[in-house]
Amino acid sequence: MKKLISATLLISLLLLNSSSADATEYAWWVNIEYEPGKTEILDIPLSDLDANWAFAEPLSIAAVPPEDLQVFKRDTAASGYSFTKQGDFNLDGRQDKAIVGIYKEKNGAGGRFLLVLAEAENNKWIKSSLLKSPGKAGFSILSIDNGTLAWYFCMECDALSFVKWEKDKYVLVPFDCC
Repeated sequence: MKKLISATLLISLLLLNSSSADATEYAWWVNIEYEPGKTEILDIPLSDLDANWAFAEPLSIAAVPPEDLQVFKRDTAASGYSFTKQGDFNLDGRQDKAIVGIYKEKNGAGGRFLLVLAEAENNKWIKSSLLKSPGKAGFSILSIDNGTLAWYFCMECDALSFVKWEKDKYVLVPFDCC
């Protein structure tokens, strides 16, 4: 009888251990999804950015779950990640501002966006380029990698695209590690 109980206990422990080993735990930013609620970005009406948008919202530190905020702040300070980056990305002598966020179209479809604004007169910003990643309205963040603006969808893997100026527009160049 003792052997039967021991064998049953051993099998139960093995099953419990193997099922928890199969459960994959992802970083919070992998599965999070947001719901945008704004009708303008930096005083620019959404209709001036994309006529199909109903709502959009830049991501900010408020997008980080409170329980992950301290680690997020530490990691982004060390790595240079941020939701907004400034620089002369197209080398025209004027400052540009890149902002990541989420959008929802009038038909209900949504996704992530990268908005590049150019500095205009009177401290105003005008749309230079709007790049979209349709699908999940999830997390993304920016970095400058070797002098090039990079749009990341994950902070621990190679899910990113470089943002490059080609001729007269910004284009996304997916990162290819191999």
